[in-house]
Parts: sequence; structure tokens; C-alpha cells
Amino acid sequence: MPQRARRTTNRRAAGAGGRLEDLLGKPRLLAELKSDPGPLGLDTLLVEIGKLTTVRSLGLGEEVFAEVC
Repeated sequence: MPQRARRTTNRRAAGAGGRLEDLLGKPRLLAELKSDPGPLGLDTLLVEIGKLTTVRSLGLGEEVFAEVC
């Protein structure tokens, strides 16, 4: 496991480990979450809200991503 992934895993919120592993096991979903939003518009906004909802459902706290962005 890469060092950054190990640090992120160590900081994860309680109970989120399984959900994070599930996400990593779904490369298509992970690619969709990371994709460029595209041109500004209502459809784009709705897609991005869906992405945020998916990420929030993982129950990861901000501390997990502290060194990423």
C-alpha cells in the first residue's frame, strides 16, 4: 500500500474503512467521482451534487483528506 494511502487509512473516521475499501474496489465509480465536471450548466451541477452525496455517504471526515488538497 502506498504511503499516502496508508496515512489516509490511518486517519479515516471510525467505521468508514469498509466503505472506503468498497469504493476502491469500484474503479468505475472512483473514476466518475474524479472526473472533470465539464461545462457549466444545470446538468453539470446536478451531477456534481450526486458526486458529493456519494462521497458524504462514505462518512469520511475532513481529517482524512487533510494532506491531499
